[in-house]
Amino acid sequence: MKTRWMSVSAAIVAAILTLPTNAAVKFHSNSVKYKDSGLKPATGRSGSATLQARALVGKDQQIALELTTGSFDPAQSRGNIDKVQLKAKSIGTINDNHLSNDGTYTVMLTHAGRGETINITAHVSGIDGRRTDVVSVSEVAKLRPDLKVTSLSVPPDVVVGSPTMINATIVELNGETGARATCALRVDGTTVDSASNIWVDAGGVVSCSFLHTFQTAGSARVEVALRNVEPGDYDIVNNTLTKLTNVIAPTQRMARWSGGASEAETHSYSHYQSTWGYHSIFKSDGWQNDSSFSAIWEENLDLSTLRASYVEKTDNITLVELRNMPLRRDDSVFMGHGAGQCMVGITEAISAVICQRGAIDDPYMPRPKYINPMFSRRAGDVTYLSREWGKPTPESPDGDYVKNDSGRDTYGNQTRLGATGSIQVEISDATHRYAEHPTYTFESRTQTFEQPYQCYNSSCAANRRGPRCRSGAARRRPATNE
Repeated sequence: MKTRWMSVSAAIVAAILTLPTNAAVKFHSNSVKYKDSGLKPATGRSGSATLQARALVGKDQQIALELTTGSFDPAQSRGNIDKVQLKAKSIGTINDNHLSNDGTYTVMLTHAGRGETINITAHVSGIDGRRTDVVSVSEVAKLRPDLKVTSLSVPPDVVVGSPTMINATIVELNGETGARATCALRVDGTTVDSASNIWVDAGGVVSCSFLHTFQTAGSARVEVALRNVEPGDYDIVNNTLTKLTNVIAPTQRMARWSGGASEAETHSYSHYQSTWGYHSIFKSDGWQNDSSFSAIWEENLDLSTLRASYVEKTDNITLVELRNMPLRRDDSVFMGHGAGQCMVGITEAISAVICQRGAIDDPYMPRPKYINPMFSRRAGDVTYLSREWGKPTPESPDGDYVKNDSGRDTYGNQTRLGATGSIQVEISDATHRYAEHPTYTFESRTQTFEQPYQCYNSSCAANRRGPRCRSGAARRRPATNE
């Protein structure tokens, strides 16, 4: 198997997007897949009995073959699988009899491989009265999903007691099957927020958006981790990403703003050939991008007349222009951590949280008033909102997601960008107006990974080639200004 993966990290690459001032956004339950374009389990039927079969190849090259009389997502089954017969070129014939289960069956196959067809015959009882149904299916082994946290956006400075917006981007790398997972936010080793039951399509890109209020000043270790990956992750090493942030007391001098943007473009090519005759070529091209802005101003505004605008450009090309962003009052995002006022807005491309607190004239701990506007242009096909964002649709126990019209596959064509970027933010009420117009330059780096041909049995050992690997680093530092 030869796999080549290349990522080019450059300036914000996005379609030109101008949103109307009244852009509405629809919330979707996490239980509903935004799309499912991967390879599906094999399905068979006899009488009232059905059988789904899923054969997934792990990084150790073992295949987990799973059967269910119901479905894998959501997980449900009925009756009993009494006996199973498996036939494949590499394993011959395997019989497993006198089984007792709840309509599910799993076996590890150590000699089969990706692309191999496994013929399955199962005897199912407990569904058609006393009748035993014989169900046959043919499943082709496919790669497990490989979820990876590719980016994590955290402001370099956050304020004690004020909500902070944190975003992470997740991709599925193997391109054959999608996966569900819990996207968890951890601070200094403790899970503080999560988005449950998220779905990442095969070869897809999504993002998770969190809100967290830091309670203690000092350096904080922020980590986003993927947990409970179903049907199991190909490589768990890339399931976490960590950054540090500086949590400051309101009495300290605060950076007036921080912001930045990043983009990654990927091109992959995979060629697979096996001794049992399977041959496949997989090509994938995609891109993902996001941006963020956070400011801290020693001011309070009248939220009843508050207006917010966000404009993002690169080399004077407008990427996003959102005037008079729709906002709603939601003080609950302070999550009971003290008195504060917040306005929240979620549009087709931008999420915003604008919170403020009044001054406290305390001789032991005086605190100036401040307002903390935060904006984020979301990455991926959809963005999952964590529990701390609340539940716009209360009937969704796992939370909600919003589709991103500026996402990788959902809006327009990719636009090649230049060397500079800028974000223009304006916040005003009936009598005051505050604005920041930061500009920054981008770095661009290319990284290429090439995995040589590999053999997993002696029959192809003579065709091995020596390893050829190249690697590089690609990272983006946010611009800051005081």
